Amino acid sequence: MSNQAFQDRHRGYCTALEEANIPVRPELMLGGDFTSLGGYRAIRRALEKGLEFSAVFAASDEMAIGIIAALEDAGLKVPVDVSVVGFDDLPEIGEELTTIRQDIAKLAATTVTLLKEGLAGKPVRQERLPVQLIVRGTTTRRR
Repeated sequence: MSNQAFQDRHRGYCTALEEANIPVRPELMLGGDFTSLGGYRAIRRALEKGLEFSAVFAASDEMAIGIIAALEDAGLKVPVDVSVVGFDDLPEIGEELTTIRQDIAKLAATTVTLLKEGLAGKPVRQERLPVQLIVRGTTTRRR
């Protein structure tokens, strides 16, 4: 996947692993798209290959729901066997999913500001917005 959101989340994932002194394992970077079906298929492929893991970081909450379904279909329990973390904190996804929350209102306002600056001929710039880990029922302590 080559969209900016995926690239940013992938970079953040790798940085977090490095900061925690956990080696990046490319074989566990499963790809897929941001959909439930994409998450489901990615985990099924990983399980079919015999890959072992105790946690999954999904690039979206929607993907996380598909991942959870695939794990449960394979007889694994979330979070007992595998922890799952999503990204977006979408209210319609569910109250139990551990996720990364981003401030959508601030994201939208910042996007508009940057767009206006660009249209006014100002130099292109990036702005990073903070995110927050929301721990709920799909994660457990590191094993």
